[in-house]
Amino acid sequence: MPYWWEPYVRAFIGGAQQLIAATGAQPTSYIRSVGHNEAVGGAVNSQHLLGTALDLVPAPGHSWAELQHAARAIGFGAVIDEKDHIHVQLFAAGVIPQWVYDELVGPGAPVEI
Repeated sequence: MPYWWEPYVRAFIGGAQQLIAATGAQPTSYIRSVGHNEAVGGAVNSQHLLGTALDLVPAPGHSWAELQHAARAIGFGAVIDEKDHIHVQLFAAGVIPQWVYDELVGPGAPVEI
């Protein structure tokens, strides 16, 4: 990961840890390889490819609305109800320029975690 992108990933991870600690939500998908992203029908410009998106489901006994409210309170750029999970990402859709994807998701693209 280039040094200039690391602060964004660290900020995202901090927010994700805060969300999980506050709600008990269970992560279902974080960093994706290009191949895995394609296999699950992810967007070509998915922030999962950059380490700045996470999918979660509410902890038992908690509602989807509680999870979404907590995510918005933390300040994620987007909180999306995908019906079978909640998707959170650091930046709003369309904010990251294509050159960032070209730089980060070229050779040595992230591996599935």
